[in-house]
Amino acid sequence: MNQKINMKPYVTQGILLVFLSTFLTATGQVLWKIGSKTLEVGAISFFTNIPVLLGIFCYVIAVVLLILALTKEDLSVVYPIYSASYIWVLLASAYLLKEEIHLLNGAGIFLILLGIGFLAKGSKKRMLHANTHEDKEAAP
Repeated sequence: MNQKINMKPYVTQGILLVFLSTFLTATGQVLWKIGSKTLEVGAISFFTNIPVLLGIFCYVIAVVLLILALTKEDLSVVYPIYSASYIWVLLASAYLLKEEIHLLNGAGIFLILLGIGFLAKGSKKRMLHANTHEDKEAAP
């Protein structure tokens, strides 16, 4: 009754990629906010606004990283982690844009982290169950 359990590391390459993607998404949003302060009406202003263009670039890279993360992890694992972008935006808004943050914002961050933790724990148990089941089938 010696069962070998093959579990992926808790923080996999896919999870690291999605966290990097969330950071770039938040960076893009902050750049859009900065760019919007000097944006004038008209297409020329939009396409010559460096912060807006850098924000778009961040989003493109974030999408590529998200797709790469999806090649390594289940959507049910990756997508909830993507909500971390809300946390990055809130922190950047406070520190870079000097926006006022309230107690309810902190409670929201706590709930997002709690939700990510619950979902990660559930996916860890699912991986453990799946790997144990695969090992039983492979055993002679």
